[in-house]
Amino acid sequence: LLLLLPGTDIFKAIALGAKGVLVGRPVIYGAAGYGTAGVTKVLQLLKDEFRTAMMLCGTTRVDEIDSSMVSIKSLHHHYVASPNPDMMNYGYEPFAKL
Repeated sequence: LLLLLPGTDIFKAIALGAKGVLVGRPVIYGAAGYGTAGVTKVLQLLKDEFRTAMMLCGTTRVDEIDSSMVSIKSLHHHYVASPNPDMMNYGYEPFAKL
């Protein structure tokens, strides 16, 4: 599962083998600003963007999406490294217990 923003990222994730995606942040923004109507609008926008990406790639079904439809040449530039296990040695202090 991946945390995503635009609908085109959903397409890319599926093309690269994802079985599901998380769309929490956009939904929270929609809910915070406009309530239920905002959530509905955000989900509709994601759906429309995803369908547009599918149409532009010539697919009509999700199971037709494959990795040949996305370029992974510069994917290493978008990789976010996980924290080092020795973070405590570099001045990292976890949150104090409440």
